[in-house]
Parts: sequence; C-alpha cells; structure tokens
Amino acid sequence: MSFFVVALVCYAAYTHQGEIDSANFLAKYPQTAGTKLDSCNVCHRGSSKPQDPVSLGSCQWCHYTTGYGKTPGNFVNTLNSYGQAYLNSGRNVAALTAIENNDSDGDGYSNKVEIAALRYPGDPNDDPTKVAAPSKVFTREQLEKMPQHYPISPHECQQIHR
Repeated sequence: MSFFVVALVCYAAYTHQGEIDSANFLAKYPQTAGTKLDSCNVCHRGSSKPQDPVSLGSCQWCHYTTGYGKTPGNFVNTLNSYGQAYLNSGRNVAALTAIENNDSDGDGYSNKVEIAALRYPGDPNDDPTKVAAPSKVFTREQLEKMPQHYPISPHECQQIHR
C-alpha cells in the first residue's frame, strides 16, 4: 500500500460580503493574480491573542478580532502598514497608485518595487532580496510512476542506520 502526501497551497483573493479591495489590487496589479499577493496577507497581518501564545495567521486574526463578523469595524485592527496606508489614502485603485512609491513597511524598498518582486509591501521581513527555496512540482502520473516505499521493521531500520 502506498501513501501520498500532497501539500497544496492555494492563493486566491478571498472576498467577504462585497469586499472590493482584492479587485482593486488586481485591477492595479494584474500580474499578481494567482501569486502569493493574491491574498488577504497583502493588507492584513497575523497576530497572537494576548492570553494565548499561539500565533494566528491573518485570516484567523481577522476572524478573532471581528468576532467572526459580529464587530466588522474591528478589521482595521488587523491591517498591516500597507493596508493602513491604502485605507488612509482612500481604499480604491487611486489609493494604490498614491502609495506605490512609499515604503510602507520601512524595509528600504518602495511598495511598487516589492509588488513587482512579488513581496508583501506591508511585511518588513519579506523584501526583494529574499530568494524562494527551490521546488519541483510533480503530476499525479509522475508520482504514481515513482518507486514505492513501504514501512520496514525496526530490525531492518537498525540495519540501514548502522
């Protein structure tokens, strides 16, 4: 019996009840469609609940902060520096143009440069100097043609690791 573990990371702008910001961002930067920038993380940050040491991603933090939609105005508390600049500049396509030469996260790169490099303009730890780790994508057919690995006994494991 063979087991395949497939990790699939999906990036797609997730919209809530008429949210227009993803559409605005893609209208201004269509080359980011389907990339990591096609997500809520462009404008929203993650955080930790004060009483819990578990870190929360931007989606979880937004849901927690807004009480799962009961206090929708609290979303402002989840914005990163880029999202805050976008909001303060009018929250439209013109706002994106107005802030593109700013360095919202203070990492030394303008928002425009970071977006062109597919880096988050609101995260100082993600800048154009970062290099993506090498990766390879396999089709299901390619995976099925690979040699199968089966569990071995503890004795066989000891023999291999001597």
